[in-house]
Amino acid sequence: MDTIGLPQTDISQSAAPRPSISSSRRWEELADAAEGLVHALRNPLFALRLDLHSLRTVLKRAASGNDPQAASEASGIVKACEDRLDLAEQLLAGLAEYGCPPPDEPAPLRLVDELLAAIDQTPGLSRGQTFISHGDGALGAIWVSMDEDRLEQILTAMLEVSVAAGGPAGIAIECLARDGNAVLSIANSQWRSSLEERRRLLKPFAAIENWPHSARLATARRFAVEAGGRLSCLPRKEQGTILRLRLPLSNDSLSRHVSSK
Repeated sequence: MDTIGLPQTDISQSAAPRPSISSSRRWEELADAAEGLVHALRNPLFALRLDLHSLRTVLKRAASGNDPQAASEASGIVKACEDRLDLAEQLLAGLAEYGCPPPDEPAPLRLVDELLAAIDQTPGLSRGQTFISHGDGALGAIWVSMDEDRLEQILTAMLEVSVAAGGPAGIAIECLARDGNAVLSIANSQWRSSLEERRRLLKPFAAIENWPHSARLATARRFAVEAGGRLSCLPRKEQGTILRLRLPLSNDSLSRHVSSK
């Protein structure tokens, strides 16, 4: 499989500055997420109301004792109600996760270790079958400074969305150092997406009906921004779609690179 095509940059370059996120900006983003959640909840709640109305009708038929199919229909309606309530619970949990404050003390993490752990957790992927490119650089020398739980959530969300969109066969991963940043690109040649789909995918709860993982991906995007990085969704030149994560290199990247020489 071909690589994604990012130019490699020497790991010894200076780490990129880490911008801060103002509290007012964080509240604005949370308000946008809450608005998206309201829209995302409308359809399942409306459908739940219809299901309950249907359930009343079916239960009346069952009570008459003259409709042997009524019990089975009632069971199906209850299952549909449970599914809609599960979706609402996931949406609310996503909002709570999206609004959690950033950790006080990020830790230096070796990106390849976190990436391999995320691959292990992603259904359909395995270390032996997943193509990872890193040019001529030392993949193990790329370190970032971030809360480990947050980085895990970012990487698993990226992998799961890409697999859900196009299957595991078209996945190609590239991890490089570039302009003081660690750049991780997860491409899927089988994932065809429009500009509107890519925009909605990273907006909190905007695509929850079509993309069950989109709320997590929007949260991952916010985590990346608060760590001084960026998460984007881009078209692949040949065919497919790329999820690309940029995070500032940790000072550990620089010190370990120098000490290894």
